[in-house]
Amino acid sequence: MPSDISPIPVQVQDLCLLVYAPFGDDYALSRYPGDNTRWREHPLLASLSQVAAGGVPVLALLDLPGEPTRLLQFDPAAPSVLRDEVCWKLDMAAAPSLSGLLQTALTRYPGKRLALCLEGHGSGYLPAIDKAGLLRLHELGRLGDWQRAGNEQAPFDEAGRPVFERGVPTLPGGGPTLPGGGPTLPGGGPTLPGGGPTLPGGGPTLPGGGPTLPGGGPTLPGGGPTLPGGGPTLPGGGPTLPGGGPTLPGGGPTLPGGGPTLPGGGPTLPVSHASMPTWVLGQALAAGLQGASSRLAVVHFANCFNMSVEVLHTVAPFADAASGYCSTNYFSGAASYPEVIRRLTQAGAVAPATLAAWFVEENHRLLSQRGRHPLVGGALDLSRMAGITQGVERLSDALLNELRTTRHPRRSRRRIEAAMVKAQQYDTSGDLLLEGPDQLTDLHSLAHHMARDLEDWPQVHAAALALSHAMDGIKQVGDIDSPWMDSRGEIVWDFTDPHLAMNIFLPDPTRSGQWDWRTPFYVDINPGQGPERLQVGVVPFLQETNWVEFLREYHADTVFRAISVPALFTVPTARHGMPRVSADRLVPGQRPVRHAPVPGPIARRMATLLEKDDALDD
Repeated sequence: MPSDISPIPVQVQDLCLLVYAPFGDDYALSRYPGDNTRWREHPLLASLSQVAAGGVPVLALLDLPGEPTRLLQFDPAAPSVLRDEVCWKLDMAAAPSLSGLLQTALTRYPGKRLALCLEGHGSGYLPAIDKAGLLRLHELGRLGDWQRAGNEQAPFDEAGRPVFERGVPTLPGGGPTLPGGGPTLPGGGPTLPGGGPTLPGGGPTLPGGGPTLPGGGPTLPGGGPTLPGGGPTLPGGGPTLPGGGPTLPGGGPTLPGGGPTLPGGGPTLPVSHASMPTWVLGQALAAGLQGASSRLAVVHFANCFNMSVEVLHTVAPFADAASGYCSTNYFSGAASYPEVIRRLTQAGAVAPATLAAWFVEENHRLLSQRGRHPLVGGALDLSRMAGITQGVERLSDALLNELRTTRHPRRSRRRIEAAMVKAQQYDTSGDLLLEGPDQLTDLHSLAHHMARDLEDWPQVHAAALALSHAMDGIKQVGDIDSPWMDSRGEIVWDFTDPHLAMNIFLPDPTRSGQWDWRTPFYVDINPGQGPERLQVGVVPFLQETNWVEFLREYHADTVFRAISVPALFTVPTARHGMPRVSADRLVPGQRPVRHAPVPGPIARRMATLLEKDDALDD
């Protein structure tokens, strides 16, 4: 548990820097800044050598495609000398890889304070899926029933009210429906690596068994390609789950014939490149730090979206301070780390939270000189997470009480939705617009707008105001600019609002019926034990608060439409020479508009019936 004693200040001579770099098969990161294929010439190594030259020893675990995983060591006595040890090929999403790095640091540098930087694809909120349980349920023919075993595992269908669009949902992008009834994949099916043709409908097995996707086994007869990362290949010609996918928020029966492809690195999922599930990250820190006697001084999440209440709550028992980015960060090969160490040398000794903030500030300084790299980042003493978690619990309880006691539940949901729409969203849909149905919402912004707009709900107003105050001062940087990924410079990200701090996973804030693929796992907070469970573990935040219970009630009358499965997520890299956007376009407060999906005829008819059923709510 977090200590009540103020963290000991950090000094250069007491520090050891650890870097966890799971670049996996992400060639943009592995060959940064261009098409560099020699691992010794990767800019990350030069940056870490400079850190060692500043008096701080460095240990880094580096994983690149086509290369063994390497443990790199730079010592202040000879910073230009690289000691590298081949570790065969590690699973960088598994807890022993990170815990092994921590244990090695404690052994080689006893007494040092550890600062851990997670580069590349890091963690973020990802479910820890139990593949053995998944296969077991598949063998039993019960994969579609895994969330209907009891009330605690069927969070959205207790009242029996929710309905969904009958038939087969279609993902954005169109294309023919896969055999078996699964969701349509953009373009009609996964495209094989190397520019191969799109396989219609999931594709028949190619002669000779067909090519395999990266990380996968041979194509099974009569089925689609094996999913990388160990996901099962399912019969029927496409990556769908037989017998119905997991029960979707919005409740009721499962999707006919199959749900979305489960995570495991498949070609249609937003996770890839060995990202570590959040629960696994907590397990790795617990094992690697060998009990309560050792703690990280700082953990810096140098990747995207990791300034998250779920992630920060998970690491709080194991670190004094943390920093990261609520939205997108841009990989620069740790180019800002040497300047952080220089500042620490000049200061002499600083609190861990100050050092954590410097990681964000120096990265921001580096990127802001280039333009078109808008950031929103923060830092905090992790002892504050207890109060923030209590604030979420209190707000969830107040919102639940309002929804369950009001005579106008639909009107209340619309008012909550209006506050959510005003809150800052972060991109999960892949189109760079930071608006719903993006499903990462800034928690500080959400609390601020609820406190301001729901003043006539005394309990909600008080809880939202307290939660907003609990997050004051966390934000360290916030830009307004157009991200370089928008080649036309038409989309502007405005992070200038002072009420920003960290994101929280908020499925379908606009109640459009489009659900993020993680949602069925996020709301399954009691996944069970034994070979039939779907998750190895659940992050403590979801079990210690009523946040999920609030989400269930908020979506009790949502009409389900489709699962949202964006393309593979690629970490943007830092760029030079990007054309600037005219200053008159960078005006704070301007928000783009994203039009909600148009519901189908059945969804419109059912929504109309729900309105008529609630005569008090017109």
